[in-house]
Amino acid sequence: MSQVNNTKIFLKPIDGIGGSGCILLTIENIEKQMTKYSDILLNTSYIY
Repeated sequence: MSQVNNTKIFLKPIDGIGGSGCILLTIENIEKQMTKYSDILLNTSYIY
């Protein structure tokens, strides 16, 4: 199995239209982003 070094995760809400509600999480800012988006992430269904 090979290792992949991804530093970003793109999240799209299942019911999003036209890019509305999309979130790009980056390893550099993950703590700030989790604080900012925690309520949204816990209450919305996303695909990544």
